Amino acid sequence: MLFDLEAEIRPESKRLLEISERRGWDKNDLAVLSPVMQLFGHKSDEQSLIKFLNWWVRPEEFGNLLLSALQAYYQAFFEQEEKRVGRCWNLAWSMPGSWPAR
Repeated sequence: MLFDLEAEIRPESKRLLEISERRGWDKNDLAVLSPVMQLFGHKSDEQSLIKFLNWWVRPEEFGNLLLSALQAYYQAFFEQEEKRVGRCWNLAWSMPGSWPAR
């Protein structure tokens, strides 16, 4: 089963949900979440955790910024890709005998 709704949620996950709901965090939250960063291979960097929590409490703003960044990336990537593919397509069509005559 992909999601087990009956399984107990880890305390750290509950804490993140609570922080998100109340749209704020405090030093107790830092104390609980700092060790979690180390579990995932991050050094215990309080400033990084503070930056994360500052965005975590503003999900709408973060979501809008992320969407904007992804849209810009998508547009730039496909603009470059269309130029590259277009050049290849034109080259393929120009090769004698490779394609049926237009």
